Amino acid sequence: RSLGGAILVLLLSALIVAAALTWAALRAQQLPPGQTQGLIQSYRGAEKVSVELDFDVGELNISALTASDYLMEGEAKNGPGEAVEQSYSVKDGEGALTLSQQRNPLFAPFLSGRDSNARWDIRLASKVPLALTVNTGVGSANLDLSGLNLTALDLDLGVGQTSVIFPAGGPLSAKVKAGVGDVILTIPAD
Repeated sequence: RSLGGAILVLLLSALIVAAALTWAALRAQQLPPGQTQGLIQSYRGAEKVSVELDFDVGELNISALTASDYLMEGEAKNGPGEAVEQSYSVKDGEGALTLSQQRNPLFAPFLSGRDSNARWDIRLASKVPLALTVNTGVGSANLDLSGLNLTALDLDLGVGQTSVIFPAGGPLSAKVKAGVGDVILTIPAD
């Protein structure tokens, strides 16, 4: 109720906040590399699918899935404090699959200066028409789409090297927005 009491409460609050931020910064520096996460998704009745991949930092590899009854299979080696968030829904025969790279919000500000060793290896089914959206931040992306039944491609690329091999034949609408780095597009003659 006095000015001295208010100042004491304010100082104690500031001290608690400073201690919490210091703890989070120290803890973030001690985080081990992230775990490897298995990824799998069934069709659940979808006759066509839109796939969105939001990948911030690391190495992304996409290719066709062979000899499988699944829509998607893959592995994600996550960086420190990272995980893959996967969501899938089907409405009127159209599936919507989203994979996004998530960081622990407590540690995210303290991990920005560290190299991420994240690596996603994603394999998509060739049995169903796919519309693919890929958003990358920093790193490399190797997209071998040659074995996919791709109807649309939307790439929003950040910083790094990206290699894309397009499928042969069939109508395909593609949009590529690139930031800084090399983009190598391989388009079959046929």
